[in-house]
Amino acid sequence: MDKELSGVEKLRDGANYLRKVIGISTEFLSSIQKRMGSPKTLLDTFVRVYFSTFGCILIGVYFVMMILKPWFDGGGNWSYVQEVWSHWQTLNAAMIAFTASLLAVYAAKYHEEQNRESQLLAARALLPQTLSDLTKYTTEMASFYTESIEFWKGMPKRTGKKPVPPKLDLANTTAIFTKCMENADIDVVLVMAKILSKTQYLSARVENEYENKQSSRRPSWREDAEYQLVELGVLQAKVNRMFDYGRYLQSKLDLSEFKSDEIAQGLLNLKISRAQYPNVYKKLEHTDLTFLSK
Repeated sequence: MDKELSGVEKLRDGANYLRKVIGISTEFLSSIQKRMGSPKTLLDTFVRVYFSTFGCILIGVYFVMMILKPWFDGGGNWSYVQEVWSHWQTLNAAMIAFTASLLAVYAAKYHEEQNRESQLLAARALLPQTLSDLTKYTTEMASFYTESIEFWKGMPKRTGKKPVPPKLDLANTTAIFTKCMENADIDVVLVMAKILSKTQYLSARVENEYENKQSSRRPSWREDAEYQLVELGVLQAKVNRMFDYGRYLQSKLDLSEFKSDEIAQGLLNLKISRAQYPNVYKKLEHTDLTFLSK
């Protein structure tokens, strides 16, 4: 009976140990996948590393067996070394071709990478003016909301006419962003794509507000408008980070999570001050920045 119990305990211990090994392996593979990105990128990296390592090992073994070993076996006799080479002439020709193909592949990869970096630098050099145009548009959208808030309070600033939203023209911005996205890392591509997408989304919201034919606005409308200003501040914070990416061509884009100070600075860039619009800043303080920055 005791032997049966001990056997069961061993099986249980073995099963627990196997679960731990599987768990550790799963976590390890998951961490690798997160770092590498997509499964395709992971596979490409594995194939590249595998064949690079295999090629280096093969060439190393060939060098030892075909250069060093014949030399030592023949006691430094050059005639003996030549005989070995002549006997393995087909293998030598194949190894020379294999080495040449590896060098050609690495040379092509290097040239491709250099060309990609050159095109990326050229595109990044055009970003400052493009981002300035984008900042001008976001500022005009913010002005539309602030003027609309004043208008529906019954106190239009200059005229009694309903505020008109700015016209969206992303042709140049999209062209420059596309050039960068074609050559940038996937993390940078995602940030730039989100900026373009968010700009179009907020522009659509502005147009919907202008097209609203209702003669009055509910109190909840003002809260919604103030929240749109917060979203514009987030968009401007992203644009501000892109400015550094465009100015300093050797720097990397800051991909860390946004802080409330950055978004507050974005609001100030849009001429939304805390003194004039305290509710906007209160909404910012009570907003989940992780969700808002996505």
